[in-house]
Amino acid sequence: MSANEQQVELRDLQGLLRENLDKDLVVVDYRTSMLLPKGENYGSTMLKVDARVKKTKDSPEEEMHFVAKMVPTHEFSKMHMRMTASFNKEIFIVHKLREMYRELERKAGVREEDLIDIFPKFYGGRLSKSVESPDVVDEDAVMLLENLKVRGYETMNRFHGMDFDHMHWTIKEYARFHALGTALRMKNPEFWKLAREPINKMAFDLPDNEFDDVSKHTVELLCSDPRMNEYSDRINRAFSAGKNFESLKNTEEIEPWISIVHGDGWVNNLLYHHDKNGKVDDVKIVDYQIARTCSPLKDLPYFLCASGSMDIIDNHFDELLDIYYDKYVEVLARIGCDVSAFTKESFHKQLDKDGQDELFHCILVLKIITTEVSQEMDIGDMKSSLLLTDSNQVFMDRSWRIVSKFVEKGWI
Repeated sequence: MSANEQQVELRDLQGLLRENLDKDLVVVDYRTSMLLPKGENYGSTMLKVDARVKKTKDSPEEEMHFVAKMVPTHEFSKMHMRMTASFNKEIFIVHKLREMYRELERKAGVREEDLIDIFPKFYGGRLSKSVESPDVVDEDAVMLLENLKVRGYETMNRFHGMDFDHMHWTIKEYARFHALGTALRMKNPEFWKLAREPINKMAFDLPDNEFDDVSKHTVELLCSDPRMNEYSDRINRAFSAGKNFESLKNTEEIEPWISIVHGDGWVNNLLYHHDKNGKVDDVKIVDYQIARTCSPLKDLPYFLCASGSMDIIDNHFDELLDIYYDKYVEVLARIGCDVSAFTKESFHKQLDKDGQDELFHCILVLKIITTEVSQEMDIGDMKSSLLLTDSNQVFMDRSWRIVSKFVEKGWI
C-alpha cells in the first residue's frame, strides 16, 4: 500500500441487508478482501464480501457472496471523483432504472425469464451512516451487489481484446439497453425527466487542461510510429478537441437518437458466463459511474475499439454495427414505439457525429488496458505511473488499428 492509500472497512452489513431483504435478517459472520488485483479498478474500492447469514431469525445459516463498491483510496480518484453524484447515479441505475426497463418489457409481453438482466443484483446501498449528513458520501458509502464471479462470470483478456462471439453477444445487449432507454423516454416522459437528474450529475471533476501533458505525450507516442505519423495532423486535432473529456460531459439530446448510455464499455466492466462447451451464454454490464443521457451511439466507437480484438476492428466492425442497429430497432418495435425516424441513414449520420469525439477516450483507456501494473507502481499517481509512461508493442499495434479505423470512417 502506497503512502496516499487508506484502508476501507465495510461496517454494518446487517443493517444494509435488512433494508432490502428481511428486517429480521441476521449476519452471523462476514469477512472482506480485495476483489481485484492492483490496477484493475480506479474509480472506487471493490471488496469481496463472504457472509454467513440467517435470512430470518428462524432460518438456517447460509452463505451469501457480495461485492461492496466503496469510496476510492487512491489520491487521484479522491481528488477528481464526485462520489456523492457517482453513488447516487449507480444506485439509481442498478436498482430503479433496472426495474423500469424490466417493466417496459413485461408490459410488452416479454416472459419473466427473458426480461433484460444485464445488471448485477442489487442488495442495498447508502451514502453515509451519519445522522447529520446521510445524503453526502463519506467512508461508509457502499453499494452492495452480487458477486458475479461466484456464479461463474469472468472478464476476458484485456490486453488483446475480445473475439467475435463475445462482442456479438455484448453489442446486442447494448442495443437492448439503449433501446429501452429510448422507449422509456417515449413511453414514460415523467419518469424520464426524473431519471435525468441523478444520471446526468457528473461523477468526476477534471479541471480544464488537467490532461494537456497526457495528450501531448500520447500524440508523440502515436506519431513516432511510421504507420500513424502520416495522420499526425488529424490525431493532433482529435486530441486537442477531446483532451478535456467533453464527450463524457456531453448530455446533448438530438432527436431521435436519445437514450441513457453506459459510457465505459471496456473489458473489465463486462463479465461473461459460458456454457459447458465454453460458449458465451450471458453478459453482465457493470460500473455506471459515467452514464448519462445523450446519443446511445456514443458507446459504440469506444466499445468496439477498446474492447474488441484487432480482428474485430479489421474484419467485423461494420458487421457488428449492423447487428446493433437491427437489434435496437427490433426492441423499440417490440415495446410498441414508432420506429419510422430510426432509419439506417440517420443511424450512420449520428454515428459519424459521435465518432468524431471518441479518439482521445479510446486511446487513453487503451494505454491503461495494455499496461502491466506492478506491485511497485503507485497508481495513486495514475498520470505519472500509467499515462505518461513509454508504450509497449501491444499498445502501439492496437492504437494503429484504432487510428486507421477512425480515418477509414472519416471520424478524424
